[in-house]
Amino acid sequence: MNDGEECMDFLCHRGKYSDKAAAPRPFLLLLDLNMPKLDGLGVLQKIKKEKSLKKTTRCRADNVEFGPWPGQGT
Repeated sequence: MNDGEECMDFLCHRGKYSDKAAAPRPFLLLLDLNMPKLDGLGVLQKIKKEKSLKKTTRCRADNVEFGPWPGQGT
């Protein structure tokens, strides 16, 4: 995937990923929090809202040095 919007298209079988046999849902989804267009947190939020994706195993990753998570202050 090149960005978060393409990730959601793949997971929801939209557009070029509409063929479920050619684009099966992953067992494990690794997300980069710093993806373009729709970031990893946005993808996680959309996955939580999408009933068909609730059982997808997810893992977060980023390239940010140790520190507070976004929105947690210092």
